[in-house]
Amino acid sequence: MTAAARGTVEPVRFVANLSYLRPEVGGSYVYTTEILRALAARPDVALSVFGARPGLAGELGGIDEIAVPGHRRLQPFHHQLARMWSELVAAGRVDAIRRADVIWSPGNTAVRLPAGSAARQLVTVHDLLIETPFNPLGPVATRRRRAALRHAVERADRILVPSAFVAADVASRLGVAPDRLVATGEAVDVSGRAHCDAPVPDDYLICPATNHAHKNHRLLFRALARAGFADRPTKLVLTGVRYGEPGALLGAAVDAGLPAESVVDLGLLPGHGQVLDLMARSRGVVLPSLYEGWGLPALEAVALGRPTIAHDVGGVPEFAGPGLRRPALDSVDEWAAALRDLLEGDAAWEQAAAADAARARSMFTWTVVADRVVAAARSV
Repeated sequence: MTAAARGTVEPVRFVANLSYLRPEVGGSYVYTTEILRALAARPDVALSVFGARPGLAGELGGIDEIAVPGHRRLQPFHHQLARMWSELVAAGRVDAIRRADVIWSPGNTAVRLPAGSAARQLVTVHDLLIETPFNPLGPVATRRRRAALRHAVERADRILVPSAFVAADVASRLGVAPDRLVATGEAVDVSGRAHCDAPVPDDYLICPATNHAHKNHRLLFRALARAGFADRPTKLVLTGVRYGEPGALLGAAVDAGLPAESVVDLGLLPGHGQVLDLMARSRGVVLPSLYEGWGLPALEAVALGRPTIAHDVGGVPEFAGPGLRRPALDSVDEWAAALRDLLEGDAAWEQAAAADAARARSMFTWTVVADRVVAAARSV
């Protein structure tokens, strides 16, 4: 008896393209793996993946893995795009992929399918940072990333974006019709918090971010100096991937007037759960980024009940409550005022942050985001 005759919904044969998911860092990695865990638990989805590092599919809940023969697994980061192109062309020739109901590519790429394939393609575009003045890539890498993005957008039946901001940006910059765009939101799960043994002070603020220019550490350093941070026992802890010259962030902090001993740069921690732990133990979370597609660290800070300061960018307007203060964009004076309140202790702010945490944990779940992904797949 068929599923239709039984009155049940036929499971969607859903293949996730994880070719881009190396290195395994950043908000897009959390987004992809959490949605895959939620999809793997659904009876209406028959999930498999390709392109993942060995072992990842098992870690995510015993997901089936499809082998893609004939492509080159090039490991150095500067070869990543060449590896992805090779893999995406080869993937389109694999029966289990080209005969899927849906292929989801959660990283600005798409499978090159042969003519006649009925598979529908979903592509996630996290942001359009490469189209902004903050683009961290060189000219050659930018051209290649733009080519990959436009190839993906052209082949996608639906384009998933994290926020209304990115939806408007994609429609405007890439000329995509609004009815092809689906804003899924993002979510938070702080149950993966894992104790961090890194040496940190007892009293600290934390800024979890890469050192790319749009993360705007220099504004934070100037605002802290103006708030009298140098005269206080509280320290600043920095975490995240570091590019370029070692120690450059600490040098920028000193140039802004902060004592070197007041700033601790831990760099990239071994697991995301350790970042959550440091955020939860902090006095507050500070995120002066000028551009985000969603702003996952800000949502995580809210869900952990910590007073947070962040700009009103990306998806922040969609989840911000009274416990998240939003100074005017790039205003040193407004940041300094908010930092003074944070450093001096503000009971009302702490109470508001605690109330925000309960709302964030209940409203912003990966199950809800997965529901939206499946609905987008069924709509085409």
